[in-house]
Order: sequence, then structure tokens, then C-alpha cells
Amino acid sequence: MTSPFRTVLRERFGLKVITAFIIVIAAFFTLYTVVWAVYEIGRLRHKLEDQGIMLTSLLARGAVVGIFTENEAELKRASADVLKLHDVVSVSLFNAEGRLLYHGSGREGWSGPLAPPERNAPAPPAAVKMEIVYQADAVRISRPVFSASLDDADEKLYFGPQDGHARDRVIGHVLIVMSKDSYRSEIVSLVERNVGLMALFIAVSGIVVWGAVRKVTRPLERLTESVRDFERGMPVEPAPVETADEIGRLASAFNDMVAARRKTERSLRESEERYRRLVELSPDAIYVQLEGRIVFINNAGARLLGASTPADVLDQKVLDRIHEEDRETVVKRSLQVEEERLVVTLLPVRYLQLGGTVVDAEVAAAPFPFQGKSAVLVMARDITERKSLEELVRSYQRELHSVENAMSSLESQVEERERHLIAADLHDHVGQNLVASLFKLGLLQKGLSAPDALRHLEEIRDLIGQTIQYTRSLTVELSPPVLSEIGFKAAVESLAEGIDAAYGITVAIEDDGRSDLIGEDVRNPLFRCVRELLMNAVKHSRASAVAVSLGRDNDRIRITVVDNGTGFDASAVTGKKSGFGLFSVRERIKRLGGSCRIESGPGSGTKVVLEAPLKEDIQDKIPASDAPERKK
Repeated sequence: MTSPFRTVLRERFGLKVITAFIIVIAAFFTLYTVVWAVYEIGRLRHKLEDQGIMLTSLLARGAVVGIFTENEAELKRASADVLKLHDVVSVSLFNAEGRLLYHGSGREGWSGPLAPPERNAPAPPAAVKMEIVYQADAVRISRPVFSASLDDADEKLYFGPQDGHARDRVIGHVLIVMSKDSYRSEIVSLVERNVGLMALFIAVSGIVVWGAVRKVTRPLERLTESVRDFERGMPVEPAPVETADEIGRLASAFNDMVAARRKTERSLRESEERYRRLVELSPDAIYVQLEGRIVFINNAGARLLGASTPADVLDQKVLDRIHEEDRETVVKRSLQVEEERLVVTLLPVRYLQLGGTVVDAEVAAAPFPFQGKSAVLVMARDITERKSLEELVRSYQRELHSVENAMSSLESQVEERERHLIAADLHDHVGQNLVASLFKLGLLQKGLSAPDALRHLEEIRDLIGQTIQYTRSLTVELSPPVLSEIGFKAAVESLAEGIDAAYGITVAIEDDGRSDLIGEDVRNPLFRCVRELLMNAVKHSRASAVAVSLGRDNDRIRITVVDNGTGFDASAVTGKKSGFGLFSVRERIKRLGGSCRIESGPGSGTKVVLEAPLKEDIQDKIPASDAPERKK
């Protein structure tokens, strides 16, 4: 089988079916012919044997006298009828010694290999029984001739020897050579007949099968062409459904697939149109990065890079449009997206426009298939204006914070001034008037002698004395003279001595020697915070000792108050839940721009750390050796 035929056979289903059918039919008829020929060969062989046996038997009976008398004429007469038969080639008669008595040829023009035996040539020993020898073109059948004729020879010939028949001695034997031509002609005729029947059957059935196959393959071929067009993306019409069998169901399934594809294509076109519109009209820059180059970009992306049209930046290297300080980060994140399939969100990147202008942007990136390759989809939002606004807001916030600090300082100053004025009024007017009243009551008391009047007058003098003492205490609380006269440390020490004298609680003061360099607007609120914390230790924690540490950390004042009282759960109290005293401390420190940190636990005492900034005018007074280097 040649290669082109093999190719055609592989591609044509109908030819494959016809070829397989012809092979099967040819094999069947060949097998049938072989079996039938074997059968016929056996049958014809037995027929030829039976014919030869019959002829030798007849000739042996008819030639007894001729052989016995060795009369050639008698032998010729006995052999004449046998030689007339078509299949008989020759007849030879021998005496008992094997000498040829007569030889006659029955077929003229016989070209077989058998030659007549020579008359005086020595012959093989006389056969004592019938012999059949097959040769290439003939069959040699010989049998002995007995001196007495046999009874019922025909019955013996057809039914075998019968019991009770005596045999005489052998006087000679008969040899008949029979041709196989009729034997072969019948076999050849049989083969030719079967071959003709096979050819006719193959031709007729091949036409029928070809028609049936074409009825099957024709819609399959049309369906195959439709499938090929479908694969190439060409418009495909529905395949005709001609039958309700498997091919019809296949065509129906193909039509359903075509309809589903049309619906999918329509949906895909609509989806592509929607997303194309979204990408084109998006205010954010969108571009696709493949192998480090821009292979797609929308109009917003072109504007981000300072181009008039997307074509101006297509196929450019992405890193050429990235600020040199951000290129390493962009390369690292791009590799993560491409190789590790990660999604990057809100990455700050500075782009370089074609004109060299730097543009701030926030970038999100994700893996994206593009033309069968792994690419990176990038979305960038221009935040230059937003950063400018944020910087402006931060500037406003700094100004507002400065104003807030100034207002807090002014509020503290006003508060302190009002406290000072109230304290001065109490001292200069209320206190003086009370003292004058007490003095005049003393003069009046000297002129009275009635006991009841003297008692009532004494009570009035006591009340006025208590009022004078309260007024003095209120004056000190409103504006401690020692705070403004001798400094913050001395005021705290005076406060500690007063608590020790009034409540018997030891208050230890530790100072680094730099706590007096505090502005007035910070000093007074801090003093009140320290007083509030000491009073909390007296009233609530039942402490027996309190330690107060005063110091400065760079440009900030730090005050630490530690007691050995009962303590409390600091995490459970926040805001106003911590009590008005701690709440007021937090608020005062907050207004100063400082912080208040409380550390406490049940049974472990309380530690409060206050920090507040020094004012500029105070920082300027700090010696160069003590002042920390300011950060630029």
C-alpha cells in the first residue's frame, strides 16, 4: 500500500469502509473457495480412484484369456472399450513374469511425462494386490489378474470382497494410467466460478455499500466543513438535520453549539464594548506592560505621561517613564506580579512625562494575559493635585495647631491673670475689710460687759477669723505667690511641706536642676496638675509616701508622681470615668500640647508621667551646653 493511498484512505471514511468491505468479502470467498476446492479435490480424487478401480477390474476379467494365451489381438479387443474413455491415457497388460504383453494409448496428443513401457524391458514383479500411485499429471492403477474368473465381480467391485470366494494363482496384471485433466478442469472451473461470483458480489454490494456510506458521509462532510469554519471563526450556518439517528443528533448538537457560540460572541462583543468604553473613558491611567514595554495604554494614561495620543508612548520602556528613585521598587513589584502572581495595590510611584515633569501617582497592578503571554495590567491615578491639597491642608493644620496652642496659652494666661486679680481682690479688699471688722469688733468687745453679748461677739470674731483664714487659703490656691516669686521647684516643695504638715504624708522631691526654666503659661497649669495628683494620693489612694521627680528631656519638661497607695486598674478607666481630678489633669496637659501617661494596678500604687513642651522664649534661654541640637 503506497503512502498517497494510505493518506487518502486515512482521510476518506467512505473509501475506508469500501476497502474494508472488499477485503472482508475477498477473504470470505477465498476461504470458501479453498475449503470447497479441498472438498472437491477429495471428492474428485475418490471419483478418479473409483473409476480406475472399476476399469482395472473390468479389464482384468476381460483380459484373462488373452493374458493366459498371450494373444495380443485378444488383449487389444479387451482393452478397446477402456481406451475409448476420455480420462484413460494408456492400458498395459503384463504376464505373471512382468513382461509386457500389450500396451495401448487412449488419448492422442498426450504430453504427459509417462512413456509406454518397452515390450522386452524387465517389469516390476507382478502385483499381488491392487496398487494406486499418484503422479504429477496422472494416476497409475494396477491390479493382478487371476487364472479363474471371479463370481459376482461387480458386487465385489462396489461392495468389497465376499467371504467364501477362492482365488487362483496370478497369471498377470493390468496397469491403467488415467489423466488428471478432467480432475483439474473441474477444480479450475470451481475456482473461476467462485471468483466470478466474488467479483459480482463485490461489485453489486460495493455499489450498495458505497451508496449507504455516502448517505452517511455526505452530511458528515458538510458538518465537518461547518466545524472547520467554526474553528476558523468564520460565520457558520446551521447544519441540515436530515435524519433522526446519531448523525442527526450530532447535527442538532452542532447547531445548538453554533447558537450558543453566537450568543456567547454577542455577549462577548457587548462586554468588550462596555469594557473598552470603561477603559477609554476612565479618568485613571490604564496600560498593559509586556516584557517591560507598554503595549496598550488609554487616553488618560497618555495624558499622565504627557503624550497627546496613546500612540506616542506605545512600545516605550516603562522604566524610561519612571522616576529614577522609584525604578528599583517598580522592577521588584513587577517581578512579583509576573512570577508570583501577586496583586499590588496603592503603590506610590513618580512618573516622568515626555517633557520631564514629575507626576505623583498611586499604582495598582495585577497579572493579565495579553496575546497569549503573561503581562501586567497597571492602573495609575494622578495624585499630584491631591498631594498639593494635602500639603495645603497640612499647612493649614499646622497653622491651626499653632493658633490653637496660642489660644491655649492665651487662655491659660487669661485664666492665671483672672486668678491673680481675684486673689488680689480677695487680699486687698475682702481680706482687709474682714481684718478691719475683726479689729473693730475687738474694740467693741472691750466696751461690753454683758456675758451673752460678749459670747455672741466672740462667736462673730471666730467666724470672721475663719473667713479670713479661708480667704488667705483661696488666695494662695488661685495664685500661689511662691510660684511667681521664687519658682516652680520651690512652689512644689512648699506644696509638699503643706501636705506633710496637714495629712502626715511624706512627699519626696527630686529635681535635675533645670525644671525652673519653664514659661509662665506652662508653669501654672503644671503646678495645678501636680497639686491635683498629690491631693488624689491623699484622698483616694491612701498612700503613706509620694515621690515627685522634676526634670527636662530635650525641649520638654517631664514630671513623674509615684505613690505607694492602693492603686487601680488603669486600663478600665478612661476619660471622665477616671474621675474629675485625672480628667482635668489630662485636659490641662492636652491644651499645653503634652501628654499624660498613667501606670497603675490594684495594690501596686500609681505612677503618673506628665510631659509638656517648653515655650520658645524659654528654649532661647537654655544654655548652649544644655540645649539639644534641633532637628532641621
